[in-house]
Order: sequence, then structure tokens, then C-alpha cells
Amino acid sequence: MTRFVLPIVAVLGVSWLAGLVSAQEGAGNDEIKYKLQVDGKSPFVVANFVAGHHEGKPGCPYVMVSNSRKRGVVILGRGEEGVAQAIEIAKALEEKNLKADQHLGFVVAYDVGHVMVAALAKEAGLQHFGVGVPRGGNQSGEKLFQVLGITDKTDTVVTVVDRKIVKGIWLLSNQNETKDSRAIVAGEAEKMILTEPEQPKANE
Repeated sequence: MTRFVLPIVAVLGVSWLAGLVSAQEGAGNDEIKYKLQVDGKSPFVVANFVAGHHEGKPGCPYVMVSNSRKRGVVILGRGEEGVAQAIEIAKALEEKNLKADQHLGFVVAYDVGHVMVAALAKEAGLQHFGVGVPRGGNQSGEKLFQVLGITDKTDTVVTVVDRKIVKGIWLLSNQNETKDSRAIVAGEAEKMILTEPEQPKANE
């Protein structure tokens, strides 16, 4: 079942269950900071990009979106099926004309070797998404999701970010998703990405 996480219980569309993930600054891990919640700070996840935009470079996708001063999307996938699902959603967003020179997009793949991740991304023909694996390659998807406060059967997390703030979260489980439900998630994420970014406050 796809869950779209909102700060209030007001949900329409595919069987989405609204909820909140508690925020916590400083997760006790230098690679991952902040738990995931709508209108909360984006996490800090470091990746080495192995395909697509930014191939061969390291970076934190969330920081890169923030530095762009535009809305962007970061998709986290764990395990072969979760990563394949993440790449499928990224491809759907590219087909909706999401371009790197306008809005940055990233996939970070966990528990899958970098060679396979690169092959999946290239097979999908991704050009505008940066596709990476965790820096050092030893961060498990299960541990990541636990640190972010996601403890259910979620395999793929789609997040839309406005500067440093998470504006939308979709949680997907491979066992319950279909091509149509993934397409709906991509469509909803696209609408949120194309929303005008909020004006930064004076101290930002």
C-alpha cells in the first residue's frame, strides 16, 4: 500500500494512509541526520553517483537540491526490487519532462551492488536523475529506514524537497504496488515539484 505522509489527516487518491514520522535532530550517525517528516528538515544522506547526472561524483542529494534553490526529488530504494521501483518512478518523472537544469532528481540505492545499480539506471535510460549508492557502500537500507523513522515494510521512499524542507513523502512497498500506482505517485510528485518554491526567510 502506498502511504502519502501528510502533516494533517487529509488524503485523497490511491489508498494512502496519512501519518507522521517524528522529527529528531542528530540521528547518532554522521551519514544520516534528521528523521523524515513533512515540513521537517531534509535528512543528510551521502552518496557516490554511479549513473546518470553527476556520474562519478559524490554528494548529498538533499544538500544539492537545497543549493539549487528549486524544488527537487530524492528517491530512496532498498533491495533489488525497491531500487528497481525507485528507478521506475524516476523514469516516469523524466518522461513527464523533469530535467536536471530545471529541477534536480536523485535515486539512492541501498543493499544492491553499484554495478547492478548502474546497469538498472542505464537500462532505464535515465539522463536527468543522479543515481548513486551510499558512500562507503556499507550503509544498509534497513538501518537507514530505521534511522529515518520508517519501520514498516517500505521498500521505496519518494521525497519532494523545497530547499532544506521536506514537502512530500510517499512510502511504497513492492508487494502492494502496481505500475499504475507507481505512475500515480510520479504524477503527484511532479505536481508538487512544479509548485513554486517558497521564498526563503531572511536568515536562510
